[in-house]
Amino acid sequence: MPLEPGGPGCNTCTMAPADPHRWTYTDYVCFLRSHGFHNLAGLDEFLQWGMDALKNPNSQQPQRASSILLEFGTNYFRTSDMTDSSKMKFLLREWTKKPTGSPQPSNVQGRIIMVNNINPETVDTLGGLLNLEPAFFASHLADSGMGINGEIHSGPPLASSNLRQQKQFFTIEYPCAFVTNNCGKDVDIEKLYCKGNYRRRVEVCSRHGKQKVALARRKISFYMKKTFEPWICVVLVDPPISFFTLGSDATFAAYSPTQRLDVTGYLGGYLDFLEARPPASKDDHDYRNCTTNPMCPNPFDDLCRHWSIMSRPDQVDFGSITMLSLMKPAFQIAASECSNFFEYIRATLESQPISTMLASDSIKAKRALDRCISLDSMLSRYKPILTKNKAFVSHNADLSDDYRSLLIDLHHYRAECDSQMQHILAVSQHQDTASLNIIKTESIRHADYSRYLTIIALIYAPFALACAIFSLPHDFAPGAHYFYGFLPATAGVAVVFLLLVLPEARDPLPVIKTAICGKLTRKKLLAKPPSTRVSSEKRVVEEV
Repeated sequence: MPLEPGGPGCNTCTMAPADPHRWTYTDYVCFLRSHGFHNLAGLDEFLQWGMDALKNPNSQQPQRASSILLEFGTNYFRTSDMTDSSKMKFLLREWTKKPTGSPQPSNVQGRIIMVNNINPETVDTLGGLLNLEPAFFASHLADSGMGINGEIHSGPPLASSNLRQQKQFFTIEYPCAFVTNNCGKDVDIEKLYCKGNYRRRVEVCSRHGKQKVALARRKISFYMKKTFEPWICVVLVDPPISFFTLGSDATFAAYSPTQRLDVTGYLGGYLDFLEARPPASKDDHDYRNCTTNPMCPNPFDDLCRHWSIMSRPDQVDFGSITMLSLMKPAFQIAASECSNFFEYIRATLESQPISTMLASDSIKAKRALDRCISLDSMLSRYKPILTKNKAFVSHNADLSDDYRSLLIDLHHYRAECDSQMQHILAVSQHQDTASLNIIKTESIRHADYSRYLTIIALIYAPFALACAIFSLPHDFAPGAHYFYGFLPATAGVAVVFLLLVLPEARDPLPVIKTAICGKLTRKKLLAKPPSTRVSSEKRVVEEV
């Protein structure tokens, strides 16, 4: 990116109007990135993708973002679909325009705009009309597994009162452990990313029974504008976990073919109403059937359900509600998912007892060590995330206790991983000592055999030379009877030589033995018959 907005190479700034007051939110983000705010690189690429998609309909188009409006009144609660971009722009202009006369009394106490799988158009609309901090969107889009841009920290490089005081926006990050149902061996799940307008990294932990347990990064971002009357809060949530894309591409527009995998929460979860068929009416749905079809929690539906309960009379005063109180359901979802993740770690650590039996199985010891290292690295990555969340919820006693308990569990499981790694190291040292002793014993035995063979060879050589001499034609035929006295001694030495040499050979005379057995070797006898693997479900691959 150039240093000046009109310099070569910056298409957005080149096409932007000369008057900064007429710039769009996309132009503003590009201008900030070109003037030192490198933390906005991912957001700038995201918005640039949206502009290129508008110009070129044949290119990869962003998915449609689902939006909903939750309006809290003094005696009512109302929801409205805001997926239509024209409707969103019209309502935002009405809410943000300056009043010309005396303000009209309103029963509305606050509004929440929740967006699922946000796209570039929605970012430009919300950021431009509500004047939102670009670091809010950059923090939500950032992912450490997504190329160079995603690896850059999304915090602003310069002083920002919003981030320092944390009064207007905050991003909740948490892990979500899930199991892929009937995932065939041909699916390379270790290279999958959660599919959406932006990607989320997937880490494969290990097998749970016959299934594969994986961990996906999830985020819920809040931005509350108290300057409006009534207040407006923008909430960004990730799309449900079910579609995946292969690889980590550098740009948002480059996608590999999409794979649809049925997933289940590691310990169950809520029914995903976006992925399942919705009931015909509210009365036709039996919530007890959710236990037979558990899915990964969908925060979009779950937060709507929580805020609907909070809006009941005598529950919460939304007119004077704080951002932390509004975010309480999201923090509870994140804490629940972290607890499920820790439960998986506990079950994994308890299922692999470390003992000296591993000394005889180096492959099993290596797998146990790899598993401990993987779990410890995941715990170390989520430690600063939980610490940041705990610091933010310090003013709420219930949430503070929950996250303090999660941090205690995290330190406990990290100590358990460290203890198991120390035990595996001790077993490995025992295995190394035993191997060295075996090598020493074998070396002594081979040295003894070498000495025996040397002595026998020195004895056998004169006999062989004598046999060769006496077998030649000569005139001392009457002395041939002396030759027959060498034959028994020569035969005895040859037998002793063979008895000492053959035990040293692991597979003596393999060519002759194979020919005698009709090429039927021991390896072929012990080999398992080949079997064709038939996948229980056919993987659906759709081109994006």
